[in-house]
Amino acid sequence: MNDGENGNKVYQMLANYQEGVAGVEKGENAFMRILKIDTEKGVVEVKTYSPYLNTYKTEKDQEFVFENVKF
Repeated sequence: MNDGENGNKVYQMLANYQEGVAGVEKGENAFMRILKIDTEKGVVEVKTYSPYLNTYKTEKDQEFVFENVKF
């Protein structure tokens, strides 16, 4: 998390599941990030899923939560 130009919090993430990236078996496995946003609770849940393999990545850097988010 970083601070924006106006002192606001900026939540950011990078996910690269292309072939040739360390830790990726095949680029065509179609992994994507799925975000569940709850504005009332101030929570963003992040999961990583492949519809091709019908499976989730469950490592800490692939499944995590941003809490106390001010929308």
